[in-house]
Amino acid sequence: MFVSHDYGADGRDEPAWEATVNEHKAHNVHVKDGTDRADYIQRRQERDATLESQADPDTGKGNDSLTAKRMSEGRVHVLCASGARAALAADTLRRVGYAATIIEGGMSGWKNAELPRCADG
Repeated sequence: MFVSHDYGADGRDEPAWEATVNEHKAHNVHVKDGTDRADYIQRRQERDATLESQADPDTGKGNDSLTAKRMSEGRVHVLCASGARAALAADTLRRVGYAATIIEGGMSGWKNAELPRCADG
């Protein structure tokens, strides 16, 4: 199963793009066993509200590797499962001064194009 994104959480430095359903049920903070619909919605809304704060170096919550790309020659490539959420994120990033590009088709398109992937574990 492909995840739409991964931040290398839980002490991992590298993102993990693939995981089994059982791995998601055990470890995915959004959909693990015991997560109800209201919890899922709340967590997603809280997470989505942080993009602007992570992209803005003046908030004190800025992500250093992301803010280094702002107002520079660097470009941020945005990826999700199908491309829809990436479009929203890219619009947000552009609005605050980033050159942002959507990876068309998302992870599904990447996989269908047989581009390189890294398996989890």
